[in-house]
Amino acid sequence: MMRVLSSWSIVIGVTGVLLSLWILGTSWHPVAWRWEQDVMPGPWDNVSGLSFDGERLWITIEGEHRIRYVDPATGTTLRTIPFPAEATGGSAWDGKWLWQLAWMERRIYQIDPADGKILATFPSPGEGMCSGTAFDGRYLWVANWVESRVYCIDQQDGGRVIRYLRGDKETAGIAWDGTSLWVGVLVGTESHDEAPPFTGFVQELDIVNGEAARVVPVHGVGPGCTDWTPGSRRSSRMWWYDHFNKRIVVIRFRTEGVGTRRAGALLLFATSGLVILARRRSN
Repeated sequence: MMRVLSSWSIVIGVTGVLLSLWILGTSWHPVAWRWEQDVMPGPWDNVSGLSFDGERLWITIEGEHRIRYVDPATGTTLRTIPFPAEATGGSAWDGKWLWQLAWMERRIYQIDPADGKILATFPSPGEGMCSGTAFDGRYLWVANWVESRVYCIDQQDGGRVIRYLRGDKETAGIAWDGTSLWVGVLVGTESHDEAPPFTGFVQELDIVNGEAARVVPVHGVGPGCTDWTPGSRRSSRMWWYDHFNKRIVVIRFRTEGVGTRRAGALLLFATSGLVILARRRSN
């Protein structure tokens, strides 16, 4: 009888662990964050695009005709690659290529990050000018601030529009965290050249219905990105440019999420049930 009970205890333990790991991997979603200022040394003036490749940030400065490869821990520019347009916008990393927006030209460029070679180019979506770009693992999302829309496009099919979400008029940046879009929105201003007290925020958008789920204040918000990369499950931090204070701020997600609590509750329930079953079978 004791051997049978011991065997069932092992089964219970293994089952509980596997079940918890599965739930944590599929149900996790951050429920809290903290906003840290001045994480990256600066100042940063006229930042127009941010993207993350898993190790470093790709950053464009308006008017530079180049894209910087930057260490996010020190703010040091490690190298640069050329870019043909002077008026640069948001950028996105798809795991292999860099996608860079030129907002005045209203075009998006596919770039080899090794040497800056232009691999392809196509018009940005919509009738107006665009500001931000993000990659969701399959498609590009592009914010068109003139039309107040956030477009989903197929970058492998010449920028063909898949669909769009209605956004806010002054959408200053866009980022993907693995499950949701985050957009930066300026409030109370019609121009990036205006001074404080105009402010802004970043908000999480549900890509199904376009509704805002959470909002984080970022003064003078500009372009942004997360540390999510293709193949990873979730984001743990976001970088957003604050053009009023000429700095790049960081929003960090805490590790506790809904999935953690669900896993604990379900594990306790499953373990209790299996213990009862084991005792009945051993009697």
